[in-house]
Amino acid sequence: MKGTSRKIFLSVMLLVAMLSASGQNGWQFIDSIPAKGDYIISDELGFVYLINGNQVSRYDMYGNLTGTYCKLIDGPITCADASDPLKILLFYNDYGRIKFLDKTMSAQGSDISLAPLGFQSASLACLSYQNAFWIYDPSSVQLVRFTNALQQDQITGNINQITGFEIHPNALFEAGNTVYLKDTARGILMFDRYGAYLRCLPFLKVKWFTVKDDNLIFLTGNELHSYNMKSKEEAISMLPITDIASVAYENGMLFALKRGSLYIYSVKK
Repeated sequence: MKGTSRKIFLSVMLLVAMLSASGQNGWQFIDSIPAKGDYIISDELGFVYLINGNQVSRYDMYGNLTGTYCKLIDGPITCADASDPLKILLFYNDYGRIKFLDKTMSAQGSDISLAPLGFQSASLACLSYQNAFWIYDPSSVQLVRFTNALQQDQITGNINQITGFEIHPNALFEAGNTVYLKDTARGILMFDRYGAYLRCLPFLKVKWFTVKDDNLIFLTGNELHSYNMKSKEEAISMLPITDIASVAYENGMLFALKRGSLYIYSVKK
């Protein structure tokens, strides 16, 4: 285990240990900065991205602004994925368009329009391995994977029919060999990298989630959970701040967006 993978592993072990201890004493306040936005995401390098309408701003772990991107004619950013900090995905639902940013927060290549690919009503998108991406299409109720050559190579089929229940997803994320689709009423649906349905984790009212190694880390209310998908053990900690609009966790750092401010905490060692 080397480099970034080792850092992620150690930070997850630290988080799990802290959650097991529980309580608010597991967090140490670092700073807060003015930051108006809709939601935040993070990358494995420790940067946090603030999405505010059609603008995305990147901050380091100390709250220093390191880059911005904004193009008014694109409309609001529906969702973003920074799991690859060298190729950040921005999805614009209003225009059915995907854009990629490079490490300098500049547009990378041409925008991808989904309508010519046969998907005018896609509502979610995320990065996939080998520079590909997934979309969720509510009209056909399926996940579709496109290669970097914009060729379909995987498709789930109608998820309602496969699972036996109706879904209304609002978040999509790939980690390792698994694709996660967060549903508002059912929990978090899991698919393999080929689009085959695996199972549904019945965690409800999840505001945010990520996956680190075998741990599903998610926020419900004011509680941060870490659920090990192999051992099925779960640890919970109360966050040191309430009424959070959005949260992100990376490399031992917790970022919380609340009422025009970005709060930064670290896991106590």
